[in-house]
Amino acid sequence: MNNRASLQRIEALVDNSGFVTTLLSGIEREPQGLKTNSQIVRLLVIGLLLSIKECKSATITGAYEVLTTHLDIRDQLRLGIKTGPGPKDFIARARLYYAADLLTSRLAYGNSVAAEIGKDEVERRRDVVLQACYDLFDYTATATDVNDKCLAIDSTAVWAWNRGKYYPKPTASEIAAQEDDLIREELTRLARGKGDVSDLEDVKVTDDSSRLAGHDVDAAWSGATAKNGGLKRFFGYYAHLICAVPSDRLREDPRALAPIVRRVELTMATKNVVDVSLRMLRTLPRFPKRLLADRHFSYKKFFEWLSPLINAGTRQVHDLRKDDHKVIFLPEGIGTDGFLHCPGMPRHFLGKHRPGLFAKPEEHEQFQREMAERSRYAYIVIEPMVSDGRTKLRCPARKFKVACPLFPPSMEVAAEKGLPIINLDLLDLEPGEELPRCCAQDSFWTTLPEPVAKLNQSNYWGTKKWYDEFDARTYVEGVFGNIKNPRTENLSRGTIQKTGIVWSQLVVSLMCATYNVRIIRERHERMGRVWEGHALLTPDEDTVTHVSLTTVHEQQLFADFADGVSLEELEVRPSSTTEVLPDASCSSKVEPRPARSMTPFWLSANSTGNAASRVRLR
Repeated sequence: MNNRASLQRIEALVDNSGFVTTLLSGIEREPQGLKTNSQIVRLLVIGLLLSIKECKSATITGAYEVLTTHLDIRDQLRLGIKTGPGPKDFIARARLYYAADLLTSRLAYGNSVAAEIGKDEVERRRDVVLQACYDLFDYTATATDVNDKCLAIDSTAVWAWNRGKYYPKPTASEIAAQEDDLIREELTRLARGKGDVSDLEDVKVTDDSSRLAGHDVDAAWSGATAKNGGLKRFFGYYAHLICAVPSDRLREDPRALAPIVRRVELTMATKNVVDVSLRMLRTLPRFPKRLLADRHFSYKKFFEWLSPLINAGTRQVHDLRKDDHKVIFLPEGIGTDGFLHCPGMPRHFLGKHRPGLFAKPEEHEQFQREMAERSRYAYIVIEPMVSDGRTKLRCPARKFKVACPLFPPSMEVAAEKGLPIINLDLLDLEPGEELPRCCAQDSFWTTLPEPVAKLNQSNYWGTKKWYDEFDARTYVEGVFGNIKNPRTENLSRGTIQKTGIVWSQLVVSLMCATYNVRIIRERHERMGRVWEGHALLTPDEDTVTHVSLTTVHEQQLFADFADGVSLEELEVRPSSTTEVLPDASCSSKVEPRPARSMTPFWLSANSTGNAASRVRLR
């Protein structure tokens, strides 16, 4: 670290958010009746944040190294890191391990303790940990402009730490819990020792308990989408994340709001995504107006997922899976892809699938034209669908989107407006049979069947307007790409070297908070704003403050401090025998971060998270 301002910002983040206070509030007194030493826990958290920022590591060893080798001696004295005049007189590393063990044991809520402590205590401990993490995010949000009207939600795989290369084979319950057929098939092959295992790198699976002493019992097997669009299996957790999405007006503007992390929660890889997603949303100050979600949410039953969102005033924007294109024929029309259509819609419009991940731009443009043509036959929405699936609709001919003989005014302008004409033979009516309500009434109320209702959206799926709205979901993918980048926060397999869901939740949250501060400061600098007004928006010092002192000089400083000389009055100046270290090195080898561009990652042409550059690749 080359300036003390960075440390001060980290301390402000920890203290002003109440992160440590909230965690310790959920821990009862020690069995001996001793009060938990909050300073040691605070020091551990500060060390982890420093290590994530400086060394791209979230290990306790890394935190200890940064605290003892990267800080100005005045800060080491103030924080209680430096304990004596000698060059090796520092706080014991074991004390940081004690603080970590305290948090992971006394707040544990995973499989290792669930049966012992009961459901109520599991939920209490989980809520304590999550509240502490959310306090971090809420505090970082006070340093920038935030608009929660549109949010994006997604999940990513987080490998659990293991003391060796052996992991347990997928269990029958883990396989049965998977909602995706492909994941079930691949995990079944893995359990039987068959199939390709190149996606597992150097991991080996076994049912030999003697080789599994160090594995994470809170974790589970599952699968995630790989960079090539295929499936990659993993043993660990899902990190469910909600991030802010810049408004449409600012999306292409250099002043665009930063897509900061608003919530993140880790769950076992087999847990249902609905419960955790609704739980995160309910902790926000308000539900968003729009929620951009991936295809995984189309699995969910209407009354479990979309209905609660509608009750809260949220409209979901999502894509459809290959098996979502069911067609339901009703007296009122044809239900498919989340919308109800005129019963006279030509049948060649049914069963449309969006071009794949690597499709050419021309294919997407052609698909958008096809869906725009099909949307002509969709009923006009008079009253949007409510939480019980009811909606008020009107025949598209009455809005002159199509022409129908049953509504003569539309036929009069059909040629002029180039309207497609409804073929009444497709209504399949018997002689003398009454017309369906959609044809006989100006408007009508109907309840969409569950397979259609759960896919309902504001914009017609597949049209250009839907594309433009849905493509903003790539912001959350950009957040994952940033946090997993080895030159930024480096969330990767091996960076979390401790087992248990509590530790993984805390570390991932600290990484997300570090990411938030970084992109908030980058936006602040890009806009040329003055460094003032918030503890996270202070200027960096220009002077080098990390120096390697001679033993004599160090002993004199410690003696002066013990005699009551204030920290700022201590003479910490490089002398002819003092080595100046502009940036103390980390033990872990990390590639240096390239010179930062003034263009943020969500606007960069080569960025993982740029919606505009990826619109045609989805």
